[in-house]
Amino acid sequence: MRVRYQRGYLRLGQRKKGPDRWEFLWWDSEPTGGARSAQSCHWYRPAVSKFGQVAGWRCILISNLLGFLQSLEREPFMAIIHAYFDESGKMGDHPVVTFTGVCANQSRLKTFDDAWNTLLRQYGLKSLHMYKASQLNKIVGPRMPRHQPLDERIKALTPFADCINEHLECGLIQALDVKGFKSLTVAAKAGVGSPDDPHYLAFARGILEIVNYASDDDKVSLICDDDENTAWGCYAHYRAIRKAHEGVKEKIVSLSFSNDEYFPSLQAADMVAYLSRKEAKRQFYGDKYLFQPLFQILITQQPPGHMQWFKMFADESALKSLGTALGKLKIKKPRK
Repeated sequence: MRVRYQRGYLRLGQRKKGPDRWEFLWWDSEPTGGARSAQSCHWYRPAVSKFGQVAGWRCILISNLLGFLQSLEREPFMAIIHAYFDESGKMGDHPVVTFTGVCANQSRLKTFDDAWNTLLRQYGLKSLHMYKASQLNKIVGPRMPRHQPLDERIKALTPFADCINEHLECGLIQALDVKGFKSLTVAAKAGVGSPDDPHYLAFARGILEIVNYASDDDKVSLICDDDENTAWGCYAHYRAIRKAHEGVKEKIVSLSFSNDEYFPSLQAADMVAYLSRKEAKRQFYGDKYLFQPLFQILITQQPPGHMQWFKMFADESALKSLGTALGKLKIKKPRK
């Protein structure tokens, strides 16, 4: 897989009023055939969704079309932020895919790991996987026996959700409708890195949000669950974005793929990804699911110093609107 982003193609646009916005840049000829002018597509950051002229630049504000994440704001501190990501659902097998992450600095991460591992020992588990834990007809350790009543299973899993909220710092939830993604034209996808799977679209914007979240002196370490179907594609997009975006190049110091059996934070991301996909199916298609109360416990507003959740649920209509907006722009492949 070869992925290209034009250098300077991704940048954070500064505004005098309102939050900053991500800009995607490319080149196009003027109608007169004269000098070339830069076009921009703003997204990822909340903004007024409308067409307009900005200092001679043609632009369309995409962020509100998808209801993207709120501005990620935090008190400044110097640290390496460890961001753990996992997915749930495959494009060929599920109508919705999710890509979620949990983040913390080193000191908070150690506290979380200790607390999570204590829970695992008390539950007689080596690791926790939400899909297995959701199967009421299966034994998941001595505290989650076969045919356990639903309310008791949710009660048994609640300490894990509480552990996430108490010890981790930032959580990203992204859910994308597969039919909506497939409706995007080749030209529209060219405006967002030409991904062939919604997973990579979510991966790219997740990187940019974490970079923006980090303070000026912070560095970011990315750890993704090791999936043979998506790991290489993620790495290809990561390398391309590093070439195009100075902030990513400056702040992200590592990208690795790991077995979640050995990383509590990846198990936490797995829990969030699974529940988020179920919630997205409920929102998009009206599919009810048993563990909605656990999801609500997980994303409950937390007091300062605890987890902050940032969510994006992009249904088919939202992604089609994105495709329509991008289709109005003449996007050319970036020059080598």
